[in-house]
Amino acid sequence: MFTTKDFLDMTGYFCFLSTDGITQFEVMSKNTEHCWNVVWNNGFFNLYHKHDINDDYHLHGQFNELFDCILEIVDHDEWKLNIWRHKHVGKWKQPKTYFDELIEKYCRRPVYA
Repeated sequence: MFTTKDFLDMTGYFCFLSTDGITQFEVMSKNTEHCWNVVWNNGFFNLYHKHDINDDYHLHGQFNELFDCILEIVDHDEWKLNIWRHKHVGKWKQPKTYFDELIEKYCRRPVYA
């Protein structure tokens, strides 16, 4: 199970801009330099996004679990960086992405079953 401590330990992937460690996490992706603000709001997480630190946030989605917010951020980064696994069909098999690693680690089931 993914915890807030797991999120706070992701310093290789994120720069933490601000957080209270429980209900609010403002981060910048080190891959795309996009900013994200995860805010607990009465039973679900609001995920806000901006492309540049000087832009205003817009609502990117609402999720029941913190882990789903993290997966959405990583999936967005991989899309932005153009490394989605399904882009290469046929002979070439792209190596596992970070998204795949997170699923395997926290969901305890293989992605490539």
